[in-house]
Amino acid sequence: MRETKRRMELFSSYDRRGMELHMERMAAEGWLIEEISTFTWKYRRIEPKKLHFCVTFHPDASEFEPEPSENELEFEEFCRHTGWVLAMKRASMLVFYNERENPTPIETEPEVEIDAIHTGMVKTVLVPYLVLAVMALVAGGVCLFFILQNPAVQLANAGAAASVLEMGALLLLCMVEIGGYYLWRFRARRAAVHGEFLESGRWATLFQRILVIFVILVFAGMLVSLAVQSGSAAARVLLTTLVYAVGAVLINGVRNALRKRKASPGVNKVVSFLVGFLFLFTLLMVVNIGMMVLNDTVFADSDEESYEYEGNTFTAYHDELPLTLEELLGIPSDGYSMRRWYEGSFLVQRSEMSQYPRFDAEDFREMPDMSYTVTHISVPALYGICREDLLNDAQNTVSDGEVIYRDFYEPVDPVPWGAKEAYRRYHLESYTNQYLLFYSDRIIEIRFSWEPDEQQMQTAAEKLLAGQ
Repeated sequence: MRETKRRMELFSSYDRRGMELHMERMAAEGWLIEEISTFTWKYRRIEPKKLHFCVTFHPDASEFEPEPSENELEFEEFCRHTGWVLAMKRASMLVFYNERENPTPIETEPEVEIDAIHTGMVKTVLVPYLVLAVMALVAGGVCLFFILQNPAVQLANAGAAASVLEMGALLLLCMVEIGGYYLWRFRARRAAVHGEFLESGRWATLFQRILVIFVILVFAGMLVSLAVQSGSAAARVLLTTLVYAVGAVLINGVRNALRKRKASPGVNKVVSFLVGFLFLFTLLMVVNIGMMVLNDTVFADSDEESYEYEGNTFTAYHDELPLTLEELLGIPSDGYSMRRWYEGSFLVQRSEMSQYPRFDAEDFREMPDMSYTVTHISVPALYGICREDLLNDAQNTVSDGEVIYRDFYEPVDPVPWGAKEAYRRYHLESYTNQYLLFYSDRIIEIRFSWEPDEQQMQTAAEKLLAGQ
């Protein structure tokens, strides 16, 4: 029979009553709180009993101080005289329990209690949450900036799409925690004038749990999406996440070890930060190098081959394509490299495909080729920005206010393509055989090395729409 157990518990930092009631329920089941760490709460087995708990804050307590201050010791001694036993403490938060039926409250003056809570919250919660909010804002802003630069491509990146959502959720969580606390403090100070203590934070706890579930679902969806398109990408995301989790545990361990060695708070902070930074940097480098090796071994595409041409090594692919030159021109696929590359998120899915002659094929310079990309937009609200992004991909080259090279998409008849809109690219001084086609939920970019007739346009569209 195990004597300890760990659980992930989600509570808002100032939801004292919620934490106290939860600890009382656990004690009634035979588990007493012993430690609150970065990710979990640790309990030790006891005889099931009815206990009263009190979560309070002490202004002198700190997770970096090697020894409790004299004021802390006096406070703990005072609590012992009234029947309150210290169960655990983390930074400035202290948890006491009492076996008496109607214990005397630790704090009897609401204003004093509110000030103590505020001091503890600033040191251990509000400042870290503010730093985390700034980091989430910067990271999310950078991701959003790159997405807006090229939404059709970036929204199909499961990692980029999920990062924006997760950073947004993290920023919202921080703002709710900080804003909710100050709203509670404002109301609590008004209640304290009448000698009342205002308990709050439960709605913030509920909101926190909803956001955590949302982030987990987004992350799980991202992993599934990555696993479908690339096992190496899924492994990279999973390993990187584990690295950060291990890093957080390591930093906490270093901090506690330095406290036991009586290191000063300043030394503890600097060493903990440097160890955590060097660990994360080194391990992430190892993950990236390891994934590069795995890409060439475990996750290598088996449907490919290498060949030599004029002393150089090239790769030929044999992926199955929805549209081939054989279906358009009656040309067999021998002598061709046919590659399909897929990337997708829950917002946008994008497949890039090509059929090019191998260099070792006879008369490869005279052989036709083609390439095409199919973008499927799962969220209709994103269709417009993807449309504008792809249309604006062709832009005139301007120097000193004069157009040097003309480059744009010109509307053409969409009927042969069965499309809602169709455009043909004009590049340099002539029209190319590159087309941009818009359907209800898909956008197709297709390029031929010859000028297709209407029958070939119709066949290409039918094959590409049916093959997705």
